[in-house]
Amino acid sequence: MKVVRFRTQDSSRSRLGRLTDDAVRELDSTAIAVDDALAGGEGWDSFEATGETYDREEVELRCPLDRPSHVLGVGLNHRGHAEEVGHEIPDEPLFFPKSVSSLAGPNDPVVSHEGVDTLQYEAELALIIGDETRNVTPDEAENHVFGYTLGNDVTAHDLQMSDVSNSYPWFRSKCFDTFTPVGPAVVSPDDIDLESEVVRARLNGETVQELAVADRVFSGHEIVAELSEYFTLQPGDVILTGTADGIDEMTVGDEIEVVSDTLGRLQNEITAP
Repeated sequence: MKVVRFRTQDSSRSRLGRLTDDAVRELDSTAIAVDDALAGGEGWDSFEATGETYDREEVELRCPLDRPSHVLGVGLNHRGHAEEVGHEIPDEPLFFPKSVSSLAGPNDPVVSHEGVDTLQYEAELALIIGDETRNVTPDEAENHVFGYTLGNDVTAHDLQMSDVSNSYPWFRSKCFDTFTPVGPAVVSPDDIDLESEVVRARLNGETVQELAVADRVFSGHEIVAELSEYFTLQPGDVILTGTADGIDEMTVGDEIEVVSDTLGRLQNEITAP
């Protein structure tokens, strides 16, 4: 099952729907986003597509999440990427926060903000936490992952390198508004094969990154278990689980896509401030 957040051409109200190849069917839910539904105790078992059906071209797909408690990233979680940037493979997950206001959705502009000279894409698989999660093992973590979606960990690379050289955290380079597009749909764990899933980035139509999800250093379940040792993860929290080698620069006017056969296509254009 694939759940999307959408609105119609004649309404500004966000609602949840079930996505098929060519249509969106409204769910029987008052929630305005996936994190809203999860916080209210809803889930895959309660999502019933009982509302009106819309042609996919008639609706605007939005970021599936509205205001989750946490947006988190994992650095150097792919051997190729670690080698590309000259780092050793980490012995434990390397976490960093992203701002909630950095979230963006399908077809939203990614803004190249004032003061940013080098903007880079990082195509990733993102996971969504389904309920309060604290002190779980990797095996137990499987039961706390609500679903998966595509993500782009957009980074102000020049600011990141400046901060790294001063032993500062990566926060500002990752947290500009619009720097975390996710979507278009959240897919249930039963409907994705993580052993064979491949996430790709396409810049202006050319494939520039290819991430075999199974090749990550730490699995999503290991990541969730590690984070849950430190604090309580909340329903709707987003974790971007790491990128592959092939990161490079984007400029104003470029179109960046993150795609997979299962999760669909997340497309954004880089725009000026």
